[in-house]
Amino acid sequence: MQNRLLELVARGTPLPDMLLSITRAIELLSPGMMASVLLLDDAGLLHVGAGASLPPAYNAAVEGLPIGPTVGSCGAAAYWKRMVVVTDIKTHPNWVPYQDFVKKLGLQACWSGPILSSEGRVLGTLAMYYKDPRAPTEHELHLIETMAHIASVAMEKAHAEQERERLLVLERQARREAEAASRMKDEFLSTLSHELRTPLTSILGWAQLLRTREMPEDKRRRALETIERNARAQTQLIEDLLDISRVVTGKLRLDVRPLDSLPVLEAALDAVRPAAEARGVRLSLQVAPDVGPLSVDAERLQQVVWNLLTNAIKFTPAGGQAVVRLERGESEARLEVEDTGEGISPAFLPHVFERFSQADSSSTRAHGGLGLGLAIVRHLVEMHGGSVSAHSEGPGRGSTFRVTLPLAPPGAPEPPPSVQARTVRGTQPPVAGTPSLEGLLILVVEDEPDTLALLSEVLEGCRAQVMRAASTREALALFGSLRPDMLVSDIGMAGEDGYSLIRQLRALERERNGEHLPAVALTAFARSEDRRRALAAGFDVHLPKPLNPSKLLSVVASLVPARAAP
Repeated sequence: MQNRLLELVARGTPLPDMLLSITRAIELLSPGMMASVLLLDDAGLLHVGAGASLPPAYNAAVEGLPIGPTVGSCGAAAYWKRMVVVTDIKTHPNWVPYQDFVKKLGLQACWSGPILSSEGRVLGTLAMYYKDPRAPTEHELHLIETMAHIASVAMEKAHAEQERERLLVLERQARREAEAASRMKDEFLSTLSHELRTPLTSILGWAQLLRTREMPEDKRRRALETIERNARAQTQLIEDLLDISRVVTGKLRLDVRPLDSLPVLEAALDAVRPAAEARGVRLSLQVAPDVGPLSVDAERLQQVVWNLLTNAIKFTPAGGQAVVRLERGESEARLEVEDTGEGISPAFLPHVFERFSQADSSSTRAHGGLGLGLAIVRHLVEMHGGSVSAHSEGPGRGSTFRVTLPLAPPGAPEPPPSVQARTVRGTQPPVAGTPSLEGLLILVVEDEPDTLALLSEVLEGCRAQVMRAASTREALALFGSLRPDMLVSDIGMAGEDGYSLIRQLRALERERNGEHLPAVALTAFARSEDRRRALAAGFDVHLPKPLNPSKLLSVVASLVPARAAP
């Protein structure tokens, strides 16, 4: 019987089935006896592991039984770590509290032995019950010890399997987290390339046109405004990256002084007001008169408010509003930036302040950015000894960011805030050639207005006729009514991206047995895998941003040489 039970253990029999087999084996070897196994938990309580032959009422009564020196037979055996033999329950002091109960069940003798691990730790108890008073024989005592040992082997094996499964779960979780981190890094690098190259396209393209062409004054002024706007956008991206680098390396320093917060908040609102007016978002500032001076770095406080407002404006539709409030708490100042925008989904809300984290990082996302602004806000606020939190009732319900900041100590001086200006870096433009594209009808698809205007200017300057589309849907509508000679399309666009556009156009060509439309992917997604993906989707050429006008013109001319004028 011992060998058969050990074979069941070796086969990996589930623990409940194994314990049942052990109790059945004992009962077969000692007729008239009922066996049970109780398992000890970490809280020192016993639970029924097996005991099918015992009355259900008894098993229910011992479920959760505490161990102790005088607790029946099983509780005492687990406590003392040795065999406890009760030959007559009616006369044994350990059973006095339970005598009336066991008398109803007809139990009169109980022998219990501890189930010990290989290190001597109590795992449970193995008990034999009789309906008549009796003492065990040497054989029966040996039987209890042997079966308790087999139960110990089965339980330790089951515990080892559970630990193995736990470790496997942790390993799989760690692998998933590592894979998610790797994907996030790849997505961030792709997004970084896109966000840096997009303003460069307008900056370099317009700068080159200004150097090589005569332009009317209004167009020249618009070109300069576009260059300045995109240069400022790129500068901010670079500054965010540098700030994150300083935070990670511990090199970010604060110049904390007592200051009046109102001028700093007004400066932050003034900085974002043009963007808010362009999107039709109303801005307002509400500062309680009793706030008093704050103990902060003026430039970094302005950066915190600027980032929160920029985020609010980006995600607030036309007609919405963003409100900045500052009031005094018991021992700190409370700053709120509230908007009526898109809101934050409950699933993303816990991750909103994580670096490189974005609710939508796909190529079809409607909003740009690197996912760094809010992470920088959190770091700056915490460096001041404050805290920041985000609140939203869900998509479409707006969002509120709450910041706590330290107040200046009583009697501290209040020097005026000193906000440093950030320099803008320039780029030397290349020299461009100007082949003639007279006679060509070119469909240009780009959801960034500045880039769309630049592409049109470059192509129309070489006498091409340009059809403009700001989305895949608009492009397909134009393609249905006109037959262009060339397609120049961005990849990363809101809604349906450039990959979707070229696949649909190629499918239409196959259905209609039409001629192959030359197509150029002009995109800020500029990795080698992005190039391979664009060509596989159906584009003939992949040109990375920033735009090199001369290269674009030469590519366009080479793809349709028969139509280009000499």
